[in-house]
Amino acid sequence: MTFYLAALAFSLGLIGISAFLGDHGDHGGDGDHGDAAHGAHGLHGPLGDLLSLRFLTWGLGGLGSTGAALTLLGVSPALRLPVAITMGLLVGAGTTFLFRKLRSLSAGSPAAPASLLDKEAVVVMALRPGALGKVRVLSDGQEIELLARGDATLELPPASRVVIVKFDGEVAEVRLAPWQEEESP
Repeated sequence: MTFYLAALAFSLGLIGISAFLGDHGDHGGDGDHGDAAHGAHGLHGPLGDLLSLRFLTWGLGGLGSTGAALTLLGVSPALRLPVAITMGLLVGAGTTFLFRKLRSLSAGSPAAPASLLDKEAVVVMALRPGALGKVRVLSDGQEIELLARGDATLELPPASRVVIVKFDGEVAEVRLAPWQEEESP
């Protein structure tokens, strides 16, 4: 019972901290790095999700609450642990899927990236050579934040004005706006 209560308490503590800090505790992101903020660094897709802090937090909560409830109901330990582990996996996977789905619906990722080509955007997370950053663009009266990649040799700090030149999947490729090139030293 102590193991299950400890797992539940740890999970609730992380959820509470996350709720209190909001986007400020997301290390610059989703404030977001897309899905990378919650997946293991360098891993994407299902394996990255299984190693994400979100999955582990909610999975521990599911495992802890189920294990504690089954203990109180007098279920045998041989059945309790597998059911608690299964429930933890289901809760972790379900929550990760739900957050991912909600993010794709609310992040304003464009349904038609072609409509954003040649639009001016503002850098909100620095664009560094070889790394992804983030830009904000206004489309149909709605601000949309996109993962972006800049010039391979130029670092663009937040507030820089850029133009979206193409998309590589969901990543906008941008260049410094022509009127900013003239102002640069």
